Amino acid sequence: MAADRPPKVYPATAENDVEAPPPPPPAATAPLIPPNSTKSSEATPLPPSNVGNRNIPVSYLDPPKRRSGCCGSCLGRCLCCILSVILVELVIVGILVAVFFLAFHPKLPHYSVNTLRISSFNLASDGALSATFNVNVTAINPNHHIGIYYLSGTNAGVWYEGQELSQGTLPVFYQGHENTTVLDVSLSGQTNNGTALVSSAEQELKQNGGVGLEMRARVKVRVKLGKLKLMKMKFKVHCYLVVDSLATETDIGVSSSSCHIKPIF
Repeated sequence: MAADRPPKVYPATAENDVEAPPPPPPAATAPLIPPNSTKSSEATPLPPSNVGNRNIPVSYLDPPKRRSGCCGSCLGRCLCCILSVILVELVIVGILVAVFFLAFHPKLPHYSVNTLRISSFNLASDGALSATFNVNVTAINPNHHIGIYYLSGTNAGVWYEGQELSQGTLPVFYQGHENTTVLDVSLSGQTNNGTALVSSAEQELKQNGGVGLEMRARVKVRVKLGKLKLMKMKFKVHCYLVVDSLATETDIGVSSSSCHIKPIF
């Protein structure tokens, strides 16, 4: 039965056909590197990218928060309101002061010491010095439209070589504009270092023909403009005197007197 089967016939191919002609050579392709190019111009091939194969997480940025200023909260608004009111008041006060100075040209009062009378100048056995001075002070208000109220609490004193010999107060009074007022101020006191002070004063009087004293005062005043009573002021007064004697119960001549005023803010 196997001898009756016909033989299998296979189609001829180029691989098993020994009589087939050889395949044509492959066609020439363009070179990857252009002619007349150097090695440095070669492009470095990039590694294969697998971006498409990665799962990149998506992040969403929060919208920028609005910054609240100093007036953002209730407390901030209150502070801003208070600061604004204070700033406005300072500006208004500054404007009023500038207008006042430009319109009225205020000036400080002038002072001078004319005469000095020593009621007592006693040195005790324990070295304590008791002194009483009656000082004749001239106060001048040079302003044309401004009056001056001299208030209570104005202290004054006579000093020698840094030691306070006597103290007292100036009287309370009103001084009109362009006015000159003469004050009689009584100052009394006691110091423990009397022996050295008396010896130094006598030596100075003998050598120079005079003794240098100093009168200090802290003056409290209030300014009046027309019918308006304005701000209160304080200032220091330093008067440097040279007297020709330390005799008691007699008017002592003041050969030199100069007073300086410094406002206290």
